[in-house]
Amino acid sequence: MTPKTRKLIGPLLATALIVLIAFSTTYVSGANVNLLDKGVKAKADSAAFANEYFDAKIVPYILDNAHDLKELDAAIVIDPQAAGAKYGKRDGDNAAYSVATKFTAVAGELKGDLLVLEVEGIDTLVYLQVGPALNGTAIRDVSGLVNFGMFDNQLAYQDAGTKLNDKVRDNVLSKIDKTTITGKTLNITGAFSLFNPKQYMIVPISIEVAN
Repeated sequence: MTPKTRKLIGPLLATALIVLIAFSTTYVSGANVNLLDKGVKAKADSAAFANEYFDAKIVPYILDNAHDLKELDAAIVIDPQAAGAKYGKRDGDNAAYSVATKFTAVAGELKGDLLVLEVEGIDTLVYLQVGPALNGTAIRDVSGLVNFGMFDNQLAYQDAGTKLNDKVRDNVLSKIDKTTITGKTLNITGAFSLFNPKQYMIVPISIEVAN
């Protein structure tokens, strides 16, 4: 092979390699370039999910399956895991149980996003989440109707819980004045998670002011 031939073959091989790379590369549109874009789309889906499920499925489930808080507390004090398995639902073996409850309480001190509740016959600390920030996924998990497999990814699954909490804030908490409720008797229906069995953080789906 002459030096001249070698000079011609080199550029030809380089050009052929570039063509092969171009044919073997899969290009994606800008809308699907990264996980963030997928997550943004998933958030829109979770909002639609909350609109569909909150009033039609989750609220009716809580109303039909709410146990008196005194009954729940008695079982939780003895064995939180057994109580959760009997009265609650969870998505996965490592998740906390969420339970539906109803009870009457006297509203105590307002502490930021939490209202202290005094429930006769219960020594465990009880708080009503009154917002604006609502924490946890008790509303999402309490019915057992919602699971990770229904969503594209973990981001969407978490956001579904947030969107359901938004429903609580907009549909329930917006109707009460948390700054003037201290000392009043409340009839509450809602849900809480057994992350900490020494305190119950109630997320309400119904609050009736008795006096």
